[in-house]
Amino acid sequence: MLWTDDPERDFDRYTAEQDEKLAACPVCADCKDPIQSWFAYKVDGDYYCEICFNDRFLQGDEPRGCERCGFKAEPYYIINDEVLCAHCADEEFREDIT
Repeated sequence: MLWTDDPERDFDRYTAEQDEKLAACPVCADCKDPIQSWFAYKVDGDYYCEICFNDRFLQGDEPRGCERCGFKAEPYYIINDEVLCAHCADEEFREDIT
């Protein structure tokens, strides 16, 4: 962005650019905030920020085997009735959104 000798105009232009970038971000299905990190989790067409993804899908008080790789994980994720370790959950549901 080019700066001019008019700080008010510069501020207005900068704010408009930031608002435009924010409007282009996917919105988290749970918290409804724009996801501003470089990745998001997409489950059944809905985007989740990392915090909401963990709050919604992370489970477990005792280790359970991942249904994809067999790794015994604690905690683990349950997504669409499937038990997944963190690695397999990331591989399947994490997307680059930049």
